[in-house]
Amino acid sequence: MSSRGQSAMQVACGQQPQVACGDNCATRVAHRACRGQSAMEFLMTYGWAILVLIIVVAVLFYIGVLNPKNTQTNTLLFAPGLSAFTFRLGNVSGALELDLGQAQGKSIVITGISCSQEAAAPIRDLSSPILISTGEHRWVSGPNSNNEVLCRGEADQPLPPENTQLGERYKGKVCVKYKEMDTGLNRTICGDINARFELGGISGGVPGGTPTPTPYPTPPPGALNITECGQTYDQPGYYYLDTDMNDTDGGNCITLTADASNSILDCYGKTINSTNQW
Repeated sequence: MSSRGQSAMQVACGQQPQVACGDNCATRVAHRACRGQSAMEFLMTYGWAILVLIIVVAVLFYIGVLNPKNTQTNTLLFAPGLSAFTFRLGNVSGALELDLGQAQGKSIVITGISCSQEAAAPIRDLSSPILISTGEHRWVSGPNSNNEVLCRGEADQPLPPENTQLGERYKGKVCVKYKEMDTGLNRTICGDINARFELGGISGGVPGGTPTPTPYPTPPPGALNITECGQTYDQPGYYYLDTDMNDTDGGNCITLTADASNSILDCYGKTINSTNQW
């Protein structure tokens, strides 16, 4: 056997071959074969583990666990004094259900709310203004509030249906307009909302569900309790019903004169049944 053949036979992984002049070609071939063998051994040893890891990551992405939209928490942050006790964005309709708390040291009446991606969006008046005593919280839109607030898109336009699908994320501003009971001053506070659309409808929550009744707060100091029909009031103030009332005389159940302008009449969850007006 020639010296060239002997050098090729002596080259093995991890060994330093005895190479004569002119044998560089055989040495390079042997080293490449050694590296290829090491790569195959690595794949045979750890390849199954890498494959399992890829499958697990793919499954987590598929079910949404690693979806960036699902890893962010829902937030609605106001300036100090107001807080979102709980809230939800209903899919399809884009309805905002908001249980609002306040700790301003005085009773306030929520008179308007806006939810929009337009910073200068107008604040729309509520159908039913909501009184919140300091340190308490109440639903101001959605369940048991008689108010509907729909979140809107850019330029304060209605959101297209494809943007309110289940799991889609919404970012915008929620502005709350309220009146201080003791001073009569009107104020506005805005907060940033970042939340996913959840299963729900317009002011109704999950279809077929029953909203949790909102506890009514203690009336503010100086509030006047109305217990029966046939009353006339000529002083501005805060009036609330203590019981359901039935007007059987056909007259006015409650009369607020011009001198009682800027008064608030809170039915407090009670009803007035009358054949006339009030």
